[in-house]
Amino acid sequence: MPSDVSTPGAQDRGHSVEELKRELAEAHRRETATAEILRVISRSPSDVQPVFDTIVRSAVRVCDGLFGAVVRFDGELMHLAAYHNYTPEVLQALQQMLPMRPDSRLVAGRAILTREMVHVEDALADPEFAQRVARTGGFRSMLAVPMLREGNPIGAIVVNREQPGPFSAARIELLKTFADQAVIAIENTRMFEAEQASKRELTEALEQQTATADVLKVISRSALDLQRVLDALVESAARLCNAYDAVIFQVFGDGMRLVAHHGQIPLAGPVGQHTVPLVPGLIAARAIIERRTIHVADVLAEADGYPESRSHALQFGYRTALGVPLVHAGEAIGVILIRRTEVRPFTERQLELVNTFADQAVIAIENTRLFDEVQARNRELRTALEQQTATSELLKVIGRSTLDVHPVFETLAENAVKLCEAQHAFIFRFDGQLLRCVATYNIPPALREFVEANPVRPARGSGAGRAALERRTIQIEDIRTDPDFTYGVVQVGPMRTLLAVPMLRADELLGVIVITRPEVRLFTNNQIALMETFADQAVIAIENTRLFEEVQARTRELTENLEYQTATSEVLNVISRSPSQVQPVLDAIAGTAARLCSAEYAFIGKAVDGKIHLAAASSMDSEHARWLQQHPVSIDRSSATGLTALERRAIHIPDILADPEFAHQDWQNVGRQRTILGMPLLHEGNLVGVIMLVRNMVRPFTQRQIELVTTFADQAVIAINNVRLFEEVQLARVN
Repeated sequence: MPSDVSTPGAQDRGHSVEELKRELAEAHRRETATAEILRVISRSPSDVQPVFDTIVRSAVRVCDGLFGAVVRFDGELMHLAAYHNYTPEVLQALQQMLPMRPDSRLVAGRAILTREMVHVEDALADPEFAQRVARTGGFRSMLAVPMLREGNPIGAIVVNREQPGPFSAARIELLKTFADQAVIAIENTRMFEAEQASKRELTEALEQQTATADVLKVISRSALDLQRVLDALVESAARLCNAYDAVIFQVFGDGMRLVAHHGQIPLAGPVGQHTVPLVPGLIAARAIIERRTIHVADVLAEADGYPESRSHALQFGYRTALGVPLVHAGEAIGVILIRRTEVRPFTERQLELVNTFADQAVIAIENTRLFDEVQARNRELRTALEQQTATSELLKVIGRSTLDVHPVFETLAENAVKLCEAQHAFIFRFDGQLLRCVATYNIPPALREFVEANPVRPARGSGAGRAALERRTIQIEDIRTDPDFTYGVVQVGPMRTLLAVPMLRADELLGVIVITRPEVRLFTNNQIALMETFADQAVIAIENTRLFEEVQARTRELTENLEYQTATSEVLNVISRSPSQVQPVLDAIAGTAARLCSAEYAFIGKAVDGKIHLAAASSMDSEHARWLQQHPVSIDRSSATGLTALERRAIHIPDILADPEFAHQDWQNVGRQRTILGMPLLHEGNLVGVIMLVRNMVRPFTQRQIELVTTFADQAVIAINNVRLFEEVQLARVN
């Protein structure tokens, strides 16, 4: 360094440099402390204590304090939430005082009461502080900053120093920053706890859906065995509602007959024989008489309202009871009664669940009543149709509750085209930059390939992009004459009028639904409103899926079950709509089986004159279809199809080229087959046909997929037999 550094001017400059260094060091300390607190906040979304501990420790260190504390205020009392470096005497004094109401004699209490910073340069000079804590603690200056949320105090941060004197403005601002960070941590914890509560509620709902699905499986398999259905309903109602028993009464004449019971509470008579009068003093009877749900928290406390039920409660030992009427066409035909031996009312969710079971019981009872009214000559046909109707209605409810968004998109696209008189429908999802096509309806292959290969940017050059850009519904009367429309789809598909509706969640773009017409014809206001409703439903489905995926991995199996049930419901709807036509059913089954089982193609063959003839196919190339049409399959061991028909059992070949029985055959190369699943169609042990699923690569089918194809095989047999019986009935009527 030059020798003139000792001159007065150089000394002044040296002093400024030292001050600058100290300021930079001080700023670094503040930034380090702030960053450390933010890291703790990010790592502790569900626990605010580590944040408080870090804040008070950093505050004491950065402010050169003797000790410090974080005080929480619950709206009534102050609580010591965290502290640092307190002497045992000071800590004992504070713990004896807190919790307490805010008191201006404590610096934290004054900050909470005034909602402002409290800065005491010398506690011994303040009469309210001098004799209380300052002498015991050995501190002189104090600083307290309130923690405010939306203007309301929720606590305070306090720092005490050993020497008197003011805190610097920088340190005061830093303590205010710490207070803001503490508020953020508290709010994060509150939001985290709220989110966890929401997840628990979703989990509970999914568990109930799973349980309801199990009940519906029993109903779908036993639609005409009324007793089995009712037994399943009372067992599930008692178990899912944490009841000690569940009872179903059915109206018979002027009374009600016990038709099902499950649980520990004894009954006055046996199931199927015991009859109870319809009197208002019985909870179950009044639910029938008034056609409304009756929920009594304590039957013994309702002596005047339900005297007969009170007598039964004393006799059989129950306290809480819930009666839900079974109502059909405005008339009560029975009641479900669930009971508990202790006083413990049922929850709203449990009430909803019992109402669902009541609806299912009505369907089962009504189906059985209709079935019993029909004469023996068409009993088999009526049985199949009634099973289809009951199963279809129940599975439709399950389908509406699925959390798999893709079937929702497909259904929305199909409904949009049909209900809005459109030709094409596209559903795009926004990935943050581009709109990508995820579902279509009635789209030619070339058009679909173009749209999938050319994702859309939010811009005015396309209908979807324009709706995404402007966050509103867009209708273009003629895209061929619109000067801004540049998307190349006009060269691929016959489109003129276009309607695009954005899917928005709190102004966040999730995607766009687009429908088009080949002619220039504007969509009506009602059709636009319907499409906007569809967009809202799509948003709900997307949001449900997002929430669903946050739940534990165990719920994924439920989603798959519901997807299969939804698809089965669609097939059953086709069956119920086609009692006299088998082809729509077989087409639906082949298409659904191929889609759900991830097969390259599927086909259904009917057994005619000792051979298997192609009856329906899905996704099969025309060459292979022609080959099958020209070469009915022999029922022998020369092919997987023939072997399935011959042995009348499921045939699963993981790799047909590695199977010594079939590897030498040339016929399988027509369809490029590797993995094959065959399922026979059997009616009373007789061969009706087969369902065959084919994959072009070696990828064995899962057990669940095999079970699903078994269900489709049963449905195909029902459909084929329905048509046969329908034709016999029609012929009988003509004769």
